[in-house]
Amino acid sequence: MRHHCPGSRKADSVDYRYEYNPGPTEIQVGDLREAVGWDARVEKYQIILGNTCLRAACFHGDEPVGYVDVVSDGIDDAYMRDLMVDPKHDRHGIASNLIAMITERVKGSGIKMFSVLFDPHLADFYSAAGFDVMGGGEIYFESCTPFFIKGVTEMPSPKQTYEVELGTDQMAFIRSMKDQYEIVDEGKTLRAVIDYLIVTKGVHDEVFGKRRCFRCD
Repeated sequence: MRHHCPGSRKADSVDYRYEYNPGPTEIQVGDLREAVGWDARVEKYQIILGNTCLRAACFHGDEPVGYVDVVSDGIDDAYMRDLMVDPKHDRHGIASNLIAMITERVKGSGIKMFSVLFDPHLADFYSAAGFDVMGGGEIYFESCTPFFIKGVTEMPSPKQTYEVELGTDQMAFIRSMKDQYEIVDEGKTLRAVIDYLIVTKGVHDEVFGKRRCFRCD
């Protein structure tokens, strides 16, 4: 399960409001998902919002800027999923506060174990939140919409790794797009370009037939 987890600095003077089992609509959650680079899943969330055992959200005014939910069997296990914070509100401790809120509720309910899946680079973040870091895995059965590319319905998995030689200016461009659009890393930024070319077939002749790579051997 993908999680968007910014830094864990405590909330400052910005006016944030936290709620348990809040009432954001599936459209609001979809907008928040798209803000962090995920597919909106609005139709799915019409069902999901009514079937989680616990939800928590952070609001800035009436706008939800952070969200997380929990699924559970009600006895032994609870699983945290879909932790997300609008990138415009990163570095205000929102993710850490949401985790603390739901952890307190799950512990108080008598659940035996609370777990979460996360990418390896987030290990320190979740360790600081109280989770014991260990091995894990998942099988993702549903195709997803790649970051910033709408209308794509299939994305082969698992990913494969290739070495690509880029010039200094090319790498600078990728990094500038990553920073401008707050994309997670350079690899995802490059994949966004490739996914755009996959679905925008009208530019293939211009890109590959005429332009090509001026500096390629």
